[in-house]
Amino acid sequence: METEKESVAQYEKSSKCSMKYRKQCTVACKALRKLQIKYSSLPDAEILLQPMGIQGRDSNEILALQYNVEKMEFEPARNSHTYSDRELRFIEAHIKRFRLNDPKFRSRQLFDFIQNIIDNHGGLPAYEYNNLTVTLFRKKLEQKPPEEILKICEKIYIVTFTKM
Repeated sequence: METEKESVAQYEKSSKCSMKYRKQCTVACKALRKLQIKYSSLPDAEILLQPMGIQGRDSNEILALQYNVEKMEFEPARNSHTYSDRELRFIEAHIKRFRLNDPKFRSRQLFDFIQNIIDNHGGLPAYEYNNLTVTLFRKKLEQKPPEEILKICEKIYIVTFTKM
């Protein structure tokens, strides 16, 4: 069995994105995928490595997260992928390891944005957002009337208020 140093050395030798060549990766090469498989097979290595993510061994789909706005939590991207139970556990271990849903470390920006909408009776705040989730959520709401926006935000606020 190869050691970690040998695995990295093999990657450097066969990769087009290695330190020697310094090309920018836009598609995962065979060498990168092989190194990712070796790493993710190690005990306690449930990390969604970037760039280009980890490919599930069972589904062959990229293991990905999605953000559930109603719960204000990260979860496995079940809406766009069909994962095995083992792959779901892998993603959930990543979420837990990095405390992505831990109230102590969670961003309040989406919650504050929703609270601003409620305070503004369904009107969208006009300030600049430095949070991708807020930006994407705002884009989804832009085409809706204020009454519908207010209903959506009140529903989310009630569900998440006790978590914050």
